[in-house]
Amino acid sequence: MTRAAAWLVARLGILVVPAWIVAALAAAHFLPGISQSGGGALGGLVLKHSPAVETQQREARLFGNTLLTRFVVVQHAKGRFTAAQVNRTLDLARRVDRGENHRFRYLRIAAPIVDPHRTTSVTYLYFTREASNDQALDVAHEYANALRPPGLRAGPILARDAEFSQIQHSLPWVTLATVGLIVLVLVLSFRAVVPPLLVLATAGIAFVIAVHVLGWLAERRGQAVPKEVEPVLVALLLGLVTDYSIFFLAGARRRLAEGAGRIAAADGSARDNLPIIVTAGLIVALGSLSLTVGHLDIFRSFGPGMALTVVVALAVATTLIPGALALLGPLAFWPTLRREKPPDGNRFWRFVTARPVSAVVAIVIVAGLLAAAAGLLQTRLGFTIVRGQPDGAEVKRAQENVQPAFPAGITAPTLLLLGGRDLGRKSKAIAALRTEVSHVPGVAFALASGELPRGVFVSKDGRTARFLVVLRPEALDARAIDVLRRLRGRMPELLRRAGLPHATASFTGDTAIAEETVTSIRGDAARVGLVVLAVNLVLLALFLRALWAPLYLLGASVLAVGAALGLTTWIMQRGLGHDDVTYYVPFAASVLLLSLGSDYNVFVVGRIWHSARTRPLREAIAIEAPQTSSTITTAGLTLAGSFALLAIIPLRPMRELALALALGILLDTFLVRSLLVPSLLALFRRREQGRELDATRP
Repeated sequence: MTRAAAWLVARLGILVVPAWIVAALAAAHFLPGISQSGGGALGGLVLKHSPAVETQQREARLFGNTLLTRFVVVQHAKGRFTAAQVNRTLDLARRVDRGENHRFRYLRIAAPIVDPHRTTSVTYLYFTREASNDQALDVAHEYANALRPPGLRAGPILARDAEFSQIQHSLPWVTLATVGLIVLVLVLSFRAVVPPLLVLATAGIAFVIAVHVLGWLAERRGQAVPKEVEPVLVALLLGLVTDYSIFFLAGARRRLAEGAGRIAAADGSARDNLPIIVTAGLIVALGSLSLTVGHLDIFRSFGPGMALTVVVALAVATTLIPGALALLGPLAFWPTLRREKPPDGNRFWRFVTARPVSAVVAIVIVAGLLAAAAGLLQTRLGFTIVRGQPDGAEVKRAQENVQPAFPAGITAPTLLLLGGRDLGRKSKAIAALRTEVSHVPGVAFALASGELPRGVFVSKDGRTARFLVVLRPEALDARAIDVLRRLRGRMPELLRRAGLPHATASFTGDTAIAEETVTSIRGDAARVGLVVLAVNLVLLALFLRALWAPLYLLGASVLAVGAALGLTTWIMQRGLGHDDVTYYVPFAASVLLLSLGSDYNVFVVGRIWHSARTRPLREAIAIEAPQTSSTITTAGLTLAGSFALLAIIPLRPMRELALALALGILLDTFLVRSLLVPSLLALFRRREQGRELDATRP
C-alpha cells in the first residue's frame, strides 16, 4: 500500500497540486469559518449540568428571579465621593428600580452598595430575560458612564468578551510570527528558497480547509467553537505540516544529491516516510479525539477540532509535498543541492549504546524528569478569566478598584440556598446562620436585607430561603474554591449551631460552578488519560510490531509530560507568584504532549527499527540516531517555537499553555527522543532483537 501510494502521488503531482488549491478556494467560498460559528457566554468553560447550575435554576423557579448576576459596575474615587456623587449613584439605581429611566433598556434592577468610607461603590445589574449578553454589556457600559465619576464594568461575561477580542486581535500576529519562524528554520536547514515557500503554501491550504470544515461541522451540530481553539489550531497545523514536510524534503534532497531523477526521488522519499508520517498523524489525531470523553464543551470542541486539523494536515502534506517535489525536482533546493555522506555510526553513539553507559544515561534522565515532575504536587487549579487579563483591561481594573474597600469576592458573591420546613418563621435562626457563615475563615460577610434590596428572601411556601455570601478571595481564584470547600464541609455543623439541624444547604454562583468544574476536570484527566495511553500504546504496538518497546517508550513520554507540567507550575506559581494555574491548561497540554511524544517516538524508533531488520540493534542505533536526531531537532524546534508564540496573546491561559507545550516539546526533542529513547533501546536490545525484531525480518 505504501509503495502504491508513493508511486501514485509522485506521478500525479500535476493533478494533486491544483486539486488542493481548488479545494481550499471552494472551502473558503462555500463554508463558514470558525469566527462565524459564534461562541457561548462562557464558551464551554464550565459544566452545563452540575449541582450548582441546578441550584440556581431551582432558585429562579421558586422565587421567580435570582440574586446572582454576572453584570457588575464598580465606581471608584481617587479620594472620597462627595455627597452629591453618592446621591447620584443611589438616585440612578432608584429610578431604574421604579422603571422611570427608559435610557437603560432591558435593565430591571440596579442594586448599589457604597463602602462606609465612600471611596468605592459596587452596583449589581439585573436584566430582563430578553436581554442577550451583548445587549447587557452595552447597557452596563452606558450605566457606568452615567455615574460621576464614571464606573467600570466587572464580571466573567465581560472578561470572556475581552478574551475573544484579545484573541482575535493577536491571532494575525501569532500567525505572522509563526510563519517567520518556519521560514527561518527551513532556510537555515535547507539553504534554499523553495522549501519554506512550499511548506507555507501547504500549511495555508490545510489551514483554510480545516477551519472552514470545522466551522461547517459546528454549524451543522449547533455547537459553538470556543475562541481558544483557533490560535492553538494555527500553531498545531503550521508545526505539524512543517514536521511532516521536513522528512519528505530531507529524503528527496538526499536522493537528488545522489543523482536520482525528480520522480524517483519523490517516490523514494514518500515510500520511506509515508508509513511513519501516517502512523504519527493518526496517533496525534486519535489522541486529540480522546478529549471528547471529557465533560466540558471546550474539550468536546477542542478534541474534534484538533483531530480534524491533524487529519487535514496529514492528507495535504502527504500528497501535495511529494507531488510538488516530483514536479520541481532539483529546483526545489536551488541554489544548494550538496551530496551528503551516507550515515555511519560514530564513536559517541557507540559509547552511549554500551549497556552500562545506556543504563547510567537512562537513570540520570529519568531522575531529572521525575524531579521536574514533582512540581505537579503543588499545582493549584483555578479560573484565571479575570486575573489573566492584560494590565489595563477594564474588567481587571474594576477588580483592582474594588479590593481596597471591599473583599475581592464581592463582584461575584456565592448564593446559599436553604431548604426546610417553616423557614419563614425562623428569621432569627437564619440570621444566626449568616453570622456563623461569616465567621468561617475566608468568608468576609453575608449580605443581608439592610445591605442589599431583598438580600434575604423566603419563598412563598416558606420552605426555601436564600442569601449571598461574599468570600475574601476573588471569586474564581483557587483560594476561593478552597474556602467554598471548607464552608461546604462545615455546613452541617453550622446549621446545627444556628438552630436549623434539619435544613439542607446548597450553593451556586461563579465560585461554586468553578469548584465543580475543577473537580470534574480532575476526574476527566484520569479517564481521558487512560484513553490516550491506550490509543498510543495500541498504535505504537501495531506500527513497531512489538510488545515491550511501546510500554517503555510511552513511559518516557509520560515522564516528559509530567516534567513539562511540573516546570510550568514552578515557573507560574513560584517564579511569577501566581496563585494558581488555569484549570484546563494541564489537561489540554497533557493530551497534546502525549500524542506528540508518541508522534516523535514513531519518527525516531521507526528509523531504527527499519535499520535493525538487517543489522544488530546497537549498530542500527549508532547509524540512525545521528541522522534522525538532527531531523527531529529541526522539527522539534519548529513545533516548540510555534507553540511558544502563542504567548503573544496577552492572556494568562494562553501563555500558560504556550509555556507547557513549548517546554514539553523541547524536553521531548533534546532529552527523551535524542538520548533517553536510544538508551532504553540499547539497554533492552537483547529482548527487542531476540523476540520482537525477528518477527519483522524479511
